[in-house]
Amino acid sequence: MIVDSSVVTSIFLRRPGHERLIDALAGAGRAGIGAPTLAEANAEISRATGADLEGLVARFLQEFGVEVVPFGESHTRAAVDAWRRYGGGRGRAGLDLGGCLVYATARLARRPLLTADPRFARTDLELAPVRAAS
Repeated sequence: MIVDSSVVTSIFLRRPGHERLIDALAGAGRAGIGAPTLAEANAEISRATGADLEGLVARFLQEFGVEVVPFGESHTRAAVDAWRRYGGGRGRAGLDLGGCLVYATARLARRPLLTADPRFARTDLELAPVRAAS
């Protein structure tokens, strides 16, 4: 699976449903996060907490076995295509730039996306299952 920044920020900030995301991540056989998505997660966590937690985020990814996926030229083309199809006010999903970048990573990896962002349900990506709250 590919991990969206919304997952990392939800877990670190203990947003509602973060336990289900931890379970989904722990149950993943193989997980990755795009390099730009990791930068976005670190920035969001830093903005929300006022602290630089980059080292803790790196440790978190290591403990869950999440590999950082390099973002190359083919990813750029896929992200631009995602923007045309699903971005901003153009597409039904309304993805922002970060959303288009993670879309490209998941699309090219041919892996499901683990996300806490409901907008991805309005794209053609396969989404990783997250168990319902009990």
